[in-house]
Amino acid sequence: MIRVMLAAVILLAAGCGSRTAGSGRTPSGTPEDPGDPYGDSPSYQGDPFAGFGGMVSIAVPGGLVTETPGNSQIITGGFSVQVAACSTPEAAASLVDNLRGLVEQPVFIDVEGGYHKVRAGSFTTRDQAMVLQSSLRSLGYTDAWVVER
Repeated sequence: MIRVMLAAVILLAAGCGSRTAGSGRTPSGTPEDPGDPYGDSPSYQGDPFAGFGGMVSIAVPGGLVTETPGNSQIITGGFSVQVAACSTPEAAASLVDNLRGLVEQPVFIDVEGGYHKVRAGSFTTRDQAMVLQSSLRSLGYTDAWVVER
């Protein structure tokens, strides 16, 4: 047992370096000494956010304002029913026009990741959204599903 504890102490000590946090730090910023981590950031070459997707939504007091062709609405609920994800705004707008005549809920387009997602309803609970999902499926939109916004 003592040998195991001694071996653990030796391994722990071997893994420790000779420098401690903050020792020898200067504002030089050389590879050997990165400098003050709370000082000015290094000058980046290129966009540091390259490769990350754009912002898809933001929580705003009073709900999200969602723009659709010829309409501006406030969407306050956390759940909706997504009917389709279209690659063009024209296809999404056409589907929105068709759905508006079929349901008594707001129908809108959320643009996420390059897709125009056609969604309906604004509900506070998943169960409320599932009622609309069932209705849309019975109308022939069999791929409709509940999404959390």
